[in-house]
Amino acid sequence: MNSAVCRRPLRGVAGAALVTAVVAHASAQESRSQPTSVSVPTLVEAATAYVEEYEAQLSYLVAAETYTQHEQVSAFSARALLGPAASPGMNTVDTKRVMRGELFLTFEPSTHMWIAVRDIADVDGKPVANRQDLQTLLRGRSITSVGEQLKEHNARFNISRVERNFNEPTFALQVLERKNVSRFQFTRNAVTKAGDVALVTLRFDERDGPTLVVALTDHHPIYCSGEFVVEAGTGQVRRAVIRFKDTTLSGEFTTAYVPDSALALWVPSRFTEKWAAPDETVTGDAKYSNWRRFEVTSRIK
Repeated sequence: MNSAVCRRPLRGVAGAALVTAVVAHASAQESRSQPTSVSVPTLVEAATAYVEEYEAQLSYLVAAETYTQHEQVSAFSARALLGPAASPGMNTVDTKRVMRGELFLTFEPSTHMWIAVRDIADVDGKPVANRQDLQTLLRGRSITSVGEQLKEHNARFNISRVERNFNEPTFALQVLERKNVSRFQFTRNAVTKAGDVALVTLRFDERDGPTLVVALTDHHPIYCSGEFVVEAGTGQVRRAVIRFKDTTLSGEFTTAYVPDSALALWVPSRFTEKWAAPDETVTGDAKYSNWRRFEVTSRIK
């Protein structure tokens, strides 16, 4: 089994890692009217400040999630898995699973933790048996303990043999946290226009440890790379891609962000993941809608 794990104070909750997201600066319109620098130091500082501001504003968000997984296993592994049931002419085994439910996100400033809880309501159109409503679970209990409970309950729905605990839409934005950003090398790629807004592709490469991701088995470092598409001036992140490569396993997350006028936040609209191992490929496609505040009385530790 291939595996990777996020290196964070709290590992993924309910199949998730601690997460981040982005928010538009209140002064974005004013900033766009001024000449903007596209130098790498200026872009990195703007994007870092952008994530920092969002951490101060994020609190109890929930969205509807539809998460589709595909797994393709090689013929050799298929015969090992299926034994006599494997067809002699079989080249691959293809599996698909569709999960629907909700994704809960919040930031805990006292511990500087991003917390995500995936609450799966149905799998392939069938309601999850003995499922407890997330709001009910959170009454009088900590989000951490609820997340661990849901993680154990929902792990059985993952069809992939690639084991990971950080497949969440805002994971890449940890690169831009002030405590992490100095460990990355940044370079500027394309500069394009979207109306009167300059969009810059900012590439990053992880150079120093401790790495954001380590192997689950022996915790050796797995270095990441990728790129952000950011607004020059405001640092607003519109798209994030992060890639991982170990000896026999490579992966990639891509997240698209859109503005939500009701929340006055930029939120994930779509998250895709890809994993490749010698005998297996895995893809995931999560789509989000109906972002809203989640009002509940609960402890966050």
